[in-house]
Amino acid sequence: MMAIAAIGSLGTLSLLPSMAQAATYTLDFDSDANGNLMDLSDLGIAVGDWEDELSNADYTVSDQWLADFGVSLSAYRKPSYNRNTGDFDLSDLGEPDKDLVLFNTDPNDYYADSSARKSNGQFRSGDRFDDDLLTGADALTGVTYLAAKNDSSNTPINLGNVLIIQENDNYYKPDDNAGGGLISFGFEDLVDLGSIDLLDVSDDFGRRGKQIVFAAYGENDEKLNTWKFDEAALANGTAERLSQATDDNSLYRFNFDTAGIKRLDVLYPGSGAIAALRWEQNQAPPTIPEPATMLGLLAVAGLGLRLKQTHTA
Repeated sequence: MMAIAAIGSLGTLSLLPSMAQAATYTLDFDSDANGNLMDLSDLGIAVGDWEDELSNADYTVSDQWLADFGVSLSAYRKPSYNRNTGDFDLSDLGEPDKDLVLFNTDPNDYYADSSARKSNGQFRSGDRFDDDLLTGADALTGVTYLAAKNDSSNTPINLGNVLIIQENDNYYKPDDNAGGGLISFGFEDLVDLGSIDLLDVSDDFGRRGKQIVFAAYGENDEKLNTWKFDEAALANGTAERLSQATDDNSLYRFNFDTAGIKRLDVLYPGSGAIAALRWEQNQAPPTIPEPATMLGLLAVAGLGLRLKQTHTA
C-alpha cells in the first residue's frame, strides 16, 4: 500500500511514458501550419495571373513549406506503372525534371479583359486556359464551378490555390500537364497520412486502364502501401466525391489512414490538381516499462516518501 500511495503522492506521470498530442497539418497552399491565410510572397512564391510575367519571380514550388510543415515537394515525368504489381519503375527517374506551380482557382481574380477570358467574358478552355480547375462562382458570368455534392442551395466553394505539374515554361500562365507525371511529398520526419483532396478528376476511374495511383514509403524507403483511385475505392469509401460535378471541376477526397510514412508519391496519368494534403506527426506506441523496472521505480518512490516522512518527523 505504501508503494501505491507513493505513486499517488509523486504523480503517475513521472513513472509512466507521456502521451503528447500529435501535431496535425493541412497543406492547402493558402494557409500556414496554424491554418491562417498567408501571403505567398512571404515564401517567395509567385502565382501566375495570366496577365504579367513578373521579372525575377519564382513560380515553382519545392521546399517553401519545409520550415513550417516539414515537407518538400518535387515532380518527375510520368514513370511506367505495372498495374498487376502496383509498382512504379523509379529506376531511371534521376533528378526532378518537371516543375510544380500553383494555379489560382478563383475566377474573380481574372479580370474581364484577362487573356484567360474571351471577349464576352467567358473563360477560354482546353489548351487556351484550364477552366476545369476553377472553383467557387464567377461574378462576371454567374457560373458556379464548384459546390458541395448534396448542397441544394448550390453554395459556391472556393479552394484558392491548388498544386499542378506545369506543362510548359510560361509560368505566369499555369497549365496542368496533359501528359501527367509524378508528384512526390518528402517528409522530414515520419508522418501518419490522413487524406488528400484532388481537383478535376477524370470520371473514367481506370476503366481505360488509367487511374491516379498513390504509393507510400517508410523510413528506409521501403514501400508500405499502394492505392488505386478506381471504382473499387469509391465503392468501399476509401475515395469519396465532395462536389456536385463528376469530371471537370470535380473535387474528390482519398483517405489513407496509414502510419509511419516518409514519402508519398502521387502518379497522375493525365491532368489534374492537388487541393490539400493532411497528416499528423507519427507517434510510436509508448514503451511500457518491464515489470522489474516498474517495481524498481515503485521502490524508489516508496523510499522517497519514507525519507520525507522521517525528515518531517
